Amino acid sequence: MELDRAMEGIFKLRSAVDQVYFKGFFNTNYRNKGMSAAHFVTLVILMFDGPSRMNCLAEKVDLEKGSFTPVAKRLFEMGYISKSKDPLDKRATILTLTEQGNTFAKDMMDDHRSYIRNLISIFSAEEIGEYFQAVDKALNMTLKIDDFLKDKK
Repeated sequence: MELDRAMEGIFKLRSAVDQVYFKGFFNTNYRNKGMSAAHFVTLVILMFDGPSRMNCLAEKVDLEKGSFTPVAKRLFEMGYISKSKDPLDKRATILTLTEQGNTFAKDMMDDHRSYIRNLISIFSAEEIGEYFQAVDKALNMTLKIDDFLKDKK
């Protein structure tokens, strides 16, 4: 059945993207710096999305809030994030990159960009273009599904 094959592909793609682009990069470059992959992903999300509630970050990092708390605590101790109370809900904590965290995240992204350039160098320029077009299409379609699901709530 076509849907079964597609579902299998989605699961395999998720795992492969995570392994190749994120865990592979992290293990090669940052594991010995006292950080986990969750720290890396948290900094990247904050860099792209800006300040965020802790529970929203936990969801994006794919951790339960209780499991995310030590991640946030470590980044706070390293001076990479600051914490503040949400003015709209005093129970919620907002995490923000500090200047030091922003610099570290930007440097990390430069390293990540170089890592990805090296990975895709096995492809021709035409294949690279096709690959990134397919990535954009898959992302846009997935976001459209996500919007549909949010609208149903």
